[in-house]
Amino acid sequence: MIAEVYPPVVVPAAAQDVVGGTLEPREAKPLAIEAGENVQRTESPGDDHVTFVATKAGKLKTAGRVLSVREVLVVPSDIGVATGNIRFAGAIQIRSDVHPGYSVMSEEDVEISQIVDRALVCSGANIAVGQDVIGGGKTTLRARREIHALFAEQAMLMSVGSVHLRSSGLRCSVKSNGKAALDVTRGDLVDGNVRARRPRGAQPGL
Repeated sequence: MIAEVYPPVVVPAAAQDVVGGTLEPREAKPLAIEAGENVQRTESPGDDHVTFVATKAGKLKTAGRVLSVREVLVVPSDIGVATGNIRFAGAIQIRSDVHPGYSVMSEEDVEISQIVDRALVCSGANIAVGQDVIGGGKTTLRARREIHALFAEQAMLMSVGSVHLRSSGLRCSVKSNGKAALDVTRGDLVDGNVRARRPRGAQPGL
C-alpha cells in the first residue's frame, strides 16, 4: 500500500478579520490524487477513503498529484557519499562509478556504465559493468545469472550463470556454475583462481 486518502473531517467555519469583518471559509475538498504507472486505485463500497496500491516492486515517483512506481531506479551520479548504499527491489541503472566502500543490491539487473572500485554489487539477475572492476582484494560481484565487464583486477566474481570479460582478468577469484569466458584476442587471465562447471564451447572461453 502506498497511500490512503480520507475526506476532510473538519467542517470549515467563518472567521473575522482585524476590523471585525466576516471571512467566509473556503470549501474543504478531498485531496485529488491519480494512479499512474504500476499503481492501482481502489474504493470499497460504503467506505469513505481511497487506497493506492503498488502493483509492482519499484521506486515511488510523484509528479504533481500522480503517483507512479518505476521498475527501474536510474542513478545519474556516482554511488558514494551523496547517495549512500543502494538497495532496490527493481532494476538499477548507474550512469557513473561505484566508489570504494559502498554497495549496490538489487533483485533484478544491475547496469553500471563505468567503474566498480572496491565495492559490493549483488544482483538477483545480471550484472553489467561498462568499464573496469577494480578490486584491490575488496570487490565482490554476485549474480544469479551472468556477470559482464570489460576488465577485472583482484576481484571476486561469483555467478550462477556465466562470467564474461571483454578483456583480461588479473588475480581474480572466479566461481561460475556456467562458463568463465573472455575475448582471447584482447587479453588473458593472469594468476588468480577460476572455477566453472561448463566446459569450453564453440566460443572463446575457459
